[in-house]
Amino acid sequence: MKRILLLIGMVPVLMSLVSCGKKENVTVEETTEAWEELSYLELDKTFTGEEFIGTYETGCMGAGGGYSKGEVPPYYTLGVVIDWPSLYADKDMSAITATLYNTTGFFDDYKTDENAYYKRRNYRTGAKKITGSGENALRLIFMYDIPSSEDAWNNYMQSSVEEYRYMNECINKGVIELKAEYQDGSTGTDYYRIELYNQYRTDRINIYKLSEE
Repeated sequence: MKRILLLIGMVPVLMSLVSCGKKENVTVEETTEAWEELSYLELDKTFTGEEFIGTYETGCMGAGGGYSKGEVPPYYTLGVVIDWPSLYADKDMSAITATLYNTTGFFDDYKTDENAYYKRRNYRTGAKKITGSGENALRLIFMYDIPSSEDAWNNYMQSSVEEYRYMNECINKGVIELKAEYQDGSTGTDYYRIELYNQYRTDRINIYKLSEE
């Protein structure tokens, strides 16, 4: 049976290199509970620069599972739930569509119970659209399959240092696409990346706006 850890602020999370390595254009929800690689959307764009937007509180929560009895699977899952900040608060928005590329994760909104993200079958890919200007209703979720360790005393989980090391690597790979629809009928698309403000904490993130060729 999996042991569930619920942490606020500081969450040990790791992303395996294997699960980062699968590149698929997936537009349907992932529903498998088998230990297959988590899929993600790949974005084929080249960015030439970036602008620092700011540091934001994440309201972050996370969870992970070890194994207390039974057969130990080759991987275990950890996740991070980030409250996405409002970057367009001064705009007259009618809708915004958010998509995460190049790493395992997705956007969702506050209609889903946070605990649902800790169940592997609820992993999904694709775009999330919300109406109105309340872009802060978005959540950014990262979910990772982590190689089990041989440490029975630690429920076959990796050390927190190792979990954070891989988590940072995979968060840094992500590219965020925000497609904005304005009330005057105009549209616009922006791209961002994030990084943890402190590589061993998940309570704050830095956000950078990416520029194309």
